[in-house]
Amino acid sequence: MSVLRGVIDRLGRYFEPSDLQNLEGLTGSITGVSPEQESFLVTLRSQVETLLTKLSAVKGLSFHALKDEENIAAVLGELKIELKFLPALNSEATQSVVRLINGKLDDVAAQIGDIRRRIGEQKTRVAKIIRHNQDAINAFLAAPAGPGPP
Repeated sequence: MSVLRGVIDRLGRYFEPSDLQNLEGLTGSITGVSPEQESFLVTLRSQVETLLTKLSAVKGLSFHALKDEENIAAVLGELKIELKFLPALNSEATQSVVRLINGKLDDVAAQIGDIRRRIGEQKTRVAKIIRHNQDAINAFLAAPAGPGPP
């Protein structure tokens, strides 16, 4: 219990206030845990594990992780944290962190979209130049040979 209290002291601001109050009440209890309290703790743990999994995935994000992905925007979208489905963690402190992370993921997705658009434009320009030069070379090669050397 003392370890749990230490965790609550350090990370309590990331819990929704009423859930934090319930959790603090449980740590102060001398009696065993009731089935309802156990259910509360299991739900809380599940939500914390979900958030930690998402945070770990975001932390592991790198060029190498994305280089072979076809739809990077979808991958980044899956990394976004939907706090509305983690009500026990829906505090102001958690919301500010989640807004920052989700905002950065949106920024990266927008930048990748812009880069892909520019690459497409560049490929189109290169293809046009290649076609133009091929046509010029073919026209030159097809031109009748002029008078030979005197």
